[in-house]
Amino acid sequence: RIDVEKKIRNSLNYQGKSEGDVESISLIQGAELLYEKREPITRISTGFFGVDRLLNGGLKGGQLAIFGARTSIGKTTLALQMATSAAEKGHGVVYFSREMTANELTRKILGRISGKNPNFFEDQVNLDKEREMVTHHIELVRNWPLFFNDVSGTIESMLTHVEKIRSRQKISMVVFDYLQLI
Repeated sequence: RIDVEKKIRNSLNYQGKSEGDVESISLIQGAELLYEKREPITRISTGFFGVDRLLNGGLKGGQLAIFGARTSIGKTTLALQMATSAAEKGHGVVYFSREMTANELTRKILGRISGKNPNFFEDQVNLDKEREMVTHHIELVRNWPLFFNDVSGTIESMLTHVEKIRSRQKISMVVFDYLQLI
């Protein structure tokens, strides 16, 4: 115990109270527990290097992250980018949207990975002309563990939906796009 205590004091550059002080012992005991029972912290990349750096490597499991901004500033695009970045790496994601349909969100994803405007995927003539490219990009996203729900419901029904998916697939992230509509 003394070795651990010395290591912690040295690593924290501890300048606190004497050994007999209750507060310093509590700190040391707490630090010992963290040291002895340390578990790796799983982080999920947001897909944005700068944001990941600020978050010490990405979003942490069990963390609640809320993004807010004025209208038409890109909150949905940000949330969708984070969700697709996680899904691309195999993390299960449930995405609840109240502003966009699952088809609109899918077109946004296809637009991002193909470099095309999402509206490109609405036009049957475009789809027929570039069938090979479209098929390729659809195949890329087909196996991502990304589940959209664009049906309004109560918090309870949304949690039930997550649990239903969780019974078949590990879920690492749940996105609620537009909380005011819930």
